[in-house]
Amino acid sequence: MKTIIKYQKNAIILLVSVFILFTLSTCQKDDDKDTEVESKTNVTGEWEFTLTPLVSYIDTTQYHGATAGDFPEYPATISEVYLYEDESQNIIGEAFGYKIAGIRNDYNVHLNLYVYPEGPYDETISIDSMSIFSSMELSIDKYGYLKGSGEYFEYPIYPNIIYNTYTAQARKIRDITSSYKDTKGWTDKLCNIISKFDSFLISTLTDNIFRPMYGCYGHKDGGGYYVFGHEGPGNRLPIYTATVYFPMEWSWCKVRDYSFSFNLGSEVHSVTKLKEEIQKVDHALDVFHKWGFNDESEFFDHMDDFIQNFGGFAISILYDTHTDHIGLFVNHESKKSKQQIESHPFISTLMHELDKLCGGVYLDTGKDINSHWHVRRSDFLVCNSQIYIIYLIGTHKVSYN
Repeated sequence: MKTIIKYQKNAIILLVSVFILFTLSTCQKDDDKDTEVESKTNVTGEWEFTLTPLVSYIDTTQYHGATAGDFPEYPATISEVYLYEDESQNIIGEAFGYKIAGIRNDYNVHLNLYVYPEGPYDETISIDSMSIFSSMELSIDKYGYLKGSGEYFEYPIYPNIIYNTYTAQARKIRDITSSYKDTKGWTDKLCNIISKFDSFLISTLTDNIFRPMYGCYGHKDGGGYYVFGHEGPGNRLPIYTATVYFPMEWSWCKVRDYSFSFNLGSEVHSVTKLKEEIQKVDHALDVFHKWGFNDESEFFDHMDDFIQNFGGFAISILYDTHTDHIGLFVNHESKKSKQQIESHPFISTLMHELDKLCGGVYLDTGKDINSHWHVRRSDFLVCNSQIYIIYLIGTHKVSYN
């Protein structure tokens, strides 16, 4: 009898032990699961976003023989999006050209993107001084991916943007530990890439001598940035100086029209001084022959006649890498017509030479000129097409906006 009781006690002890071990094991698994869930829901890290059009507004306005809808659009994958979530599930972050603020509520994430104001790029500016550009409603799936959709807010230079919506999918590339990595220095990356660009236009006209208008910096203007200043000829000689306009928006790869203005400013050099400067650099730039003239004398004779008829002037070239078209802009002080400008041999000879280089040359004239160009844009270095502007020659300044 005692033996049976002993076996019963041992069995009870064994059962209790198994129950305790099972309970502890279950608790441990729950902790692991909680850790796994927390790891997948916390959004702190470097992310890669893919934007795909959901509703796309089609602009049917025609410029230079085409509308924005004539060009295909497709998804864009945007890397280097940095997000940091604090203990209260508030989110701050940054992407190229934008700052981000939002919040996570369990598996739901709301993000707002704020665009930098017009003017010189300043990474120290606070969100309070920026305008909201787009917002996204996202959810975290069981694998830790973000999925959802986004919309836009009113943006003065792009009035139809509010009709566009998109789907967004994002994956975390890597974790970050303490705080989000700001993107200070992105303009340096942009400048390095742009300055290495071997544009056939720059090569042909300047023998591969790239002469930026100003040093490398970012100047926000509309839906993009001027990289090397936005006033010609800048701090260089009044001939063959260049800048680049880089369109950049949080968007899938889509073409829209950009409006540019070329405004004549104050005098830079007298005609006599301009001739002296041209003669100094002609050995390197081969100015006269590149314009289609036989020699220096013919070039200066036509330039003198042009100034006599149209006053102080500045001639600029815009090259759209998306359409392979060239815009020739002749700012001048007179009120004479475009036809009179176009028929003058100083301009007609240049247009003939430029027409050999591209898919089409379009002339605009006046003291103040407004022009539209189709440009493909996305976020930084995804599918952007650049606008190259060269201040060819002139007696006066030109501001580009």
